[in-house]
Amino acid sequence: MAQSAVDMSRSAEAPSPLARWFEALHDMRGSVRKLNAEEPPEGRLVFFVLLSSMITFLSWTMKGVIVPSADAGQILPIALTLYLLATLILRTAGLYLSASVIGWVCRWFGGQGSARQTRMAMFWGALVAAPIGLAFAILNVALVQFATGVPQIALSTLNALAYLAGSLAFFWYVGAALAEAHQFRSTALVVTLFLLASIAVGGVGLYLSGAGGLL
Repeated sequence: MAQSAVDMSRSAEAPSPLARWFEALHDMRGSVRKLNAEEPPEGRLVFFVLLSSMITFLSWTMKGVIVPSADAGQILPIALTLYLLATLILRTAGLYLSASVIGWVCRWFGGQGSARQTRMAMFWGALVAAPIGLAFAILNVALVQFATGVPQIALSTLNALAYLAGSLAFFWYVGAALAEAHQFRSTALVVTLFLLASIAVGGVGLYLSGAGGLL
């Protein structure tokens, strides 16, 4: 009975999802502190991952849906369905695995966050960043649809910059959330190391895949 009253009190005090998102945009560390104090259940963390994956799916496929290729035909709906399933399953599994590895690395460097707090930070950071990536995807589509008389190289450069900005938003908000979860003082340092480590891992992956192809 007492536990139920506590849960009802927490629900009444919790801000709306939209208000929480706007708060996280300008104070990610403060948002993580409040979320950690609420001790959200694992199901809520899974919801964070799935929702961010759905928004990411929209970001990645919007250009193909709104400006489809001439030979897309009837394959496009089937391909999008499979892509959505792959995004939900593989991205969710990837974020869980990444949270485990990153949590271990953070604790090895003196971080104080638990495995669950690391998951919460990563999943919430990914959800906060996802709408920003969607906004830049909409910008990409707008450039393709409405830009007239603009050289193709300029459009390609603007598209690349827009995608880069969406990716940087992910690294910034997830890095800031991890910094708070593990009580690191410097947000910028954690974000920078997170970005560099991701680039290094991606580079190694590309090298190994290329080497495998040569073999």
